[in-house]
Amino acid sequence: MKAGDVMFFRSIVGKLWISFIVFAVIILLFLGLVFSELFAGFYYELKSEKLVDDGTRLAEILAEYPISNPMVGRQVEFMASFVDANITIIDPEGMVRMCSGSGYMGRSAHRGMTGMMMMQHGVRLNTDEVNEVLKGNVVVKRGYHQDFETTLLTAAVPIIRDGEIAGAVLLYAPMEPISETIKTVRLLILYAGGGAIVVATVLSLVLSRKITRPLLKMNRIALDMARGDFTGQVPEDSRDEIGALARSLNYLSQELKKKTAAEKRIEQRRRQFVANVSHELRTPLSYLQGYTEALKDDLPKTEEERSNYLSIIHDETLRLRRLVDDLLDLHRIEEGKLVLERGPVAMDELIKVVVSKLEPRARENGIKLEAIVPEGLPLVAGDADRLEQVLINLVSNALQYTGSGDVVRIEVKDRAGRLQVKVSDTGEGIPEDELPYIWERFYKVDKARTRKGGGTGLGLAIVKGIIAAHGGEISVESMLGKGTTFTFILPVAGPMGAGG
Repeated sequence: MKAGDVMFFRSIVGKLWISFIVFAVIILLFLGLVFSELFAGFYYELKSEKLVDDGTRLAEILAEYPISNPMVGRQVEFMASFVDANITIIDPEGMVRMCSGSGYMGRSAHRGMTGMMMMQHGVRLNTDEVNEVLKGNVVVKRGYHQDFETTLLTAAVPIIRDGEIAGAVLLYAPMEPISETIKTVRLLILYAGGGAIVVATVLSLVLSRKITRPLLKMNRIALDMARGDFTGQVPEDSRDEIGALARSLNYLSQELKKKTAAEKRIEQRRRQFVANVSHELRTPLSYLQGYTEALKDDLPKTEEERSNYLSIIHDETLRLRRLVDDLLDLHRIEEGKLVLERGPVAMDELIKVVVSKLEPRARENGIKLEAIVPEGLPLVAGDADRLEQVLINLVSNALQYTGSGDVVRIEVKDRAGRLQVKVSDTGEGIPEDELPYIWERFYKVDKARTRKGGGTGLGLAIVKGIIAAHGGEISVESMLGKGTTFTFILPVAGPMGAGG
């Protein structure tokens, strides 16, 4: 057997074909045997009833007329010509009184002369069917007959005249034509079975290929997925199990595609994060190293220069401290480990504190810092220190990107059980295509800003994380040359001052 043949029988097409053929053969064999036996039984019964009917009609004639009547002889010859059987008339003693061989038996000379001589006039018959019919019983028998030396279907009908047994009519029909008919029927069943196997083969191949075609495509797409190609899609035409499998595979492909893309973005952000942290640390560390070495080598010539060096070292140390604190805060937020000291927070008081801290910086830069806070505001459920951090971050950003003569405004409104806080400015604004990215770590809108003017790019990411940890929402609107507005919404505290 060739390798291709082995692969065919191992494939689903081959297995389905074998299953169909085996199933068809078993069913056809069973049905063929059943129908063959049923037909044979029916045919024998039909033939037996026909012989009994013919024998009964002849017995009725013989019951009215004596055997010597010429009409009786002609009737026997006539019936023997079309019943396809040998007709023998016997008297009550079992003696043959008349025998007609003009039927099938008469035409079949190959049966030999011995049997024909025994059926001649005056021969006494002593068989089971003769003994039984002379008792007044109708006899039907199938089997080998010694007198004719062949297998026969025998029908024996008693002749009853005036309530007495006056003899019997014996009809001997050969089994050969009956067997030939049954053989022909069985041959037709065999041909039908062969045709059914051919039809089953065609149907199995068509059906199996229809089933295997999407399976083969699924296999190819699965291999592509293993290689990282998620573009392939399986047609979802059917509503059966194959269609369900196709939909599941397509869903898996899309999910893996999203997951792979997400992992790539995470890896890219991780590398960018490392690069950004390295960059942010390199500058203050370089300053610290440089000015520390300068002090160690007594480079400052005056006390004023020395004080200036120390001031720079102090500022860079604070810058490093802020960077480390921001990184720690961001890590806690992303890991879901940010701890909030929750309690009722008066937002109006918190805004006053923030304004008092940042007012000197705004005034120094010629910026007007104002707060619009209505009275009777509900308390907010949250961490006062973290919310202050949010406000300072947003206001500091506004001051940083706003020039002299501009306005930075904090506005609070009660929005039906939620408090809305807006921090807006009339500064330079943010380009529309950069708005989706301002929440990312280390992202800076103006990447050309100087070290002194720009921040670390972590502030807005921390702000968004803190607001989300409070169950709130934050959004941004901006237009170049007209300013930017950050809006965050927080849930108010419950009736007893607890978080809502």
